[in-house]
Amino acid sequence: MTQLPKRKLSRRFIAGASCPECKNIDTTYIDPRQETEFRVCIRCGFEEPREPVVDAKPLRFQ
Repeated sequence: MTQLPKRKLSRRFIAGASCPECKNIDTTYIDPRQETEFRVCIRCGFEEPREPVVDAKPLRFQ
């Protein structure tokens, strides 16, 4: 049986988000590393651990 190649975790860019350091829009992405995800800016190199969303409620449209 042939084994499939392992999928590499890729960057997920955050549409419309601004970097807290350089204030540029659409330059931040989520970098999945080990157990913690990091928010990283491609423009200035800013990075911080991303806080997990706890008890998120779904949006209800009327």
